[in-house]
Amino acid sequence: MNALQFTERRKKLFRSQQAAADALGITQQALSNWETGRREVPLIVVKFFECLEKAEEVAKGLAEAIYKAGIGFD
Repeated sequence: MNALQFTERRKKLFRSQQAAADALGITQQALSNWETGRREVPLIVVKFFECLEKAEEVAKGLAEAIYKAGIGFD
């Protein structure tokens, strides 16, 4: 994954570099190094983002199914 792809994914998943850095347990500067291409994004981080994106898809699908089924949580 190149720096631009990483930045686009990060922006979809997190409000800010700091929020992403906090979730990853790293400094904002380390994350910035990945986004500017100064350092390569570790594969484990790429896989973590993929998991977050998949979880988001599953949650949306589940919410849609609940809505279509007319299930309420009253």
